[in-house]
Amino acid sequence: CIGGDGTVSEVVNGIMSRGDREELLERLVLGTIPAGSECALAKMTSFVNPLAATWTILKGHRVRPVDVIRIAQGPRELFSLCGVGWGLGGKLAEDSEALRATYGPARYLVSGLKSFMNLKGCKGELLITGLRDTESYTKKHGACAFGAPCSVCDDQRREKREQLV
Repeated sequence: CIGGDGTVSEVVNGIMSRGDREELLERLVLGTIPAGSECALAKMTSFVNPLAATWTILKGHRVRPVDVIRIAQGPRELFSLCGVGWGLGGKLAEDSEALRATYGPARYLVSGLKSFMNLKGCKGELLITGLRDTESYTKKHGACAFGAPCSVCDDQRREKREQLV
């Protein structure tokens, strides 16, 4: 997928809205070549340089699972890979799109100031479900389910080094 966070969001929401999404997710690998204004997902997971990202995808490197955030608003269901904002952050992101052509990257500052001046409360509820068993995932796939070092990965590396000696 070539684009920014909005393009990735559209692709992910399209995949997750399908009836066969579980089957599709078993065989699909989604790669991103950053070409947006912020590219937050690329900054968090891979390369911001489009050429480096393209080369990495073509070589099949750095394939790893990512968590998908499900957002339910009544009957409406959305999905995200980067995060979710509501209140000031959500309003800023929503309003900044209308300012893109006029202000470019500065639209976030303009939108932020406008949102802050008109700040109102916003109720929300956060429910975390379906936590992954990271240790069994790591043992099965040989790589950690998240980028940070973990004791399972450290133990596996130590065992491999000991086998080489």
